[in-house]
Amino acid sequence: MAAAAADLMRIGGSLGADDTQERVVDLVSRLLAGKVLFIRPESAAANWHVPQTVHTLTSWTMHRLETLRSTRAYSVRPRPEFWRPEQHRPGAILVARLGPVLVAFARQTRFRCDEIAAVRRVGEILREPSGRHPASPAPLLRAAAVPAAGPSLPDQAPFRSRRWKRLMEQVWKVGPTRASVVLVGETGTGKEVVARTIHLASRRARGPFVAVNCGAVHPDTMHSELFGHVRGAFTGASRNHDGLLVQAHRGTIFLDEVADMPLAMQTALLRVIENRTVRPVGGRSDIPVDVRIVCASHRPLSDEVAAGRFRSDLHHRLSVLDLHLPPLRSRLEDLPLLVEHLLGRLDRPRRVCAEGLEFLRGYHWPGNVRELDNLLQAAAHLDDATVIPARLIADLLAHRLARRGQAPEARPEATLNARQAQILRLLRRRWLSAPGIAGHLGVSTRTANRELLTLCNSGLVESSGEARQRRYRSRTGARRDLA
Repeated sequence: MAAAAADLMRIGGSLGADDTQERVVDLVSRLLAGKVLFIRPESAAANWHVPQTVHTLTSWTMHRLETLRSTRAYSVRPRPEFWRPEQHRPGAILVARLGPVLVAFARQTRFRCDEIAAVRRVGEILREPSGRHPASPAPLLRAAAVPAAGPSLPDQAPFRSRRWKRLMEQVWKVGPTRASVVLVGETGTGKEVVARTIHLASRRARGPFVAVNCGAVHPDTMHSELFGHVRGAFTGASRNHDGLLVQAHRGTIFLDEVADMPLAMQTALLRVIENRTVRPVGGRSDIPVDVRIVCASHRPLSDEVAAGRFRSDLHHRLSVLDLHLPPLRSRLEDLPLLVEHLLGRLDRPRRVCAEGLEFLRGYHWPGNVRELDNLLQAAAHLDDATVIPARLIADLLAHRLARRGQAPEARPEATLNARQAQILRLLRRRWLSAPGIAGHLGVSTRTANRELLTLCNSGLVESSGEARQRRYRSRTGARRDLA
């Protein structure tokens, strides 16, 4: 969050027009998934967006919110005796100062500490004496990005790699549009997380986000799951059922592994995109739906079209923009941040030692971030220490290799001592000689030569040149890290 706030200050801009203030408030409210109760400019009366006839806040509570000056969250006591069908009582209220205005947001669930801190930081940036802040609202979303409950992968996880930064820039640009998006990436790269981010950045953020895995739904029941059915349409249909497309009305539906959808279902989905209506199984009338479709697949849809497993016309309708998610092994510079972020979600703080991080960097990660999350959870359950030891990380990685039919010796990084792991880290960056390595480590050249001989015999290090001109470099990570 601090890095995003610093990025917000660098972009600059001006907040002079009232319409810009409205955009800032609207974007923060969509990010928090809350409603705007009022907006009060400095030295002005409150402009209540939601009148008291809609909710059940007392006049004293409304007046109290107008007099607050700092960013603060409150829990609202339920009062069911005052409820009426047309009224909704929020569960929590967040009052924040965003630049020259005081805003109150309300929603049913409580506001978390990270959400409050993010909104407070955005307000501090907008109140800086220089008055510089982004005219474009997209950086505000990045500065106040907070996790959203739901997927197992980390939402809004920190990153520093260029590939993921380029991807997120595309996400913030395409989010406010109505274009359909296809996310292509390996399993575990975070496709659902990116889909939720697109939903939060869109004008449909207040609407529902419905996710369905097309590969996990049986082909015989997929039509009923997506389109719904009426009572008596088939055996067991004892009541009417709204399909997922109807449930996602005025929101976003995420079709994961859309390439696994049967051809008959692809034809029905194409009709929904063209007519914006759905007909339940056994129904006689169409139901209008307003939904944005975000798809994902671990295989490029163009290859599926060439193989005859996916309709070309549906591919053209869905693939307005393709976003390719890089695998974890191609952005290893994000690995320490991801490890810290994933361990921060546990009951008590944990961290991985430097040698353990080297073992994690040397792994191929076929399961990407999801596999990293599972491995860290296993390590946290097996060891109660605050610092997870490197030997435990090495054993878990060796077990995963053996489970996939690979001998643990195929990855000898798991057997390195601390000095050898440090040498391997140096050699991943550039060619070095034995005296140069000895100078970096503060050991003798004889000790460096002995460790280098062990690494060369294990196949982790390659050498070039003869005698005093000999140089060494890592075989497993040099080209990858330099890329």
